[in-house]
Amino acid sequence: LGIIPRQQAKTPAWIKSFLIISLIVLVGVIFGFFALNWVQGSIRQKIKQTQNQVVALATPQNKTLEKTVKVTQRQISSFSGLLKNHPHPSAFFDLVKANIHPDVVLTEFSLATNKNTAVLKGRAKNFQAVGEQILVLKKQSKIQAVTLSDLSLDKNHQINFTLALTLDPQLLK
Repeated sequence: LGIIPRQQAKTPAWIKSFLIISLIVLVGVIFGFFALNWVQGSIRQKIKQTQNQVVALATPQNKTLEKTVKVTQRQISSFSGLLKNHPHPSAFFDLVKANIHPDVVLTEFSLATNKNTAVLKGRAKNFQAVGEQILVLKKQSKIQAVTLSDLSLDKNHQINFTLALTLDPQLLK
């Protein structure tokens, strides 16, 4: 305690602001702790209520119904797989219908969906119509190959022919 009074050292402003910020963070953490505990308790209570509801629904009738639903669900998924793999010959008929030459009459046809082939037998007025028919079919992207396998002239001077078609496998799916 000396004779000359000394000034007390002043605390810097940044330390005071740090103290205030620290106190605010401390209060926020304490409030957050209690808020999270409250939320956790309410969620646990909801979980218990839901578990009790599940237990209440576990009657023999509901278990039997659940088994029936599962069996039906498996059957439906199996059936939908079969439908997806089933060939659709109507797409071939639409293709032929749209690409037959006006001077060509089909007299017979066969479609082998498992081999993706078709055989068309027909009659035309002249060789030019047969040639144009082959060109039209060859231009189709859904037909991979066209083969003329039989060509003859009947007593009425009409051209009889047989065409073997190799189809794109995606056409019938």
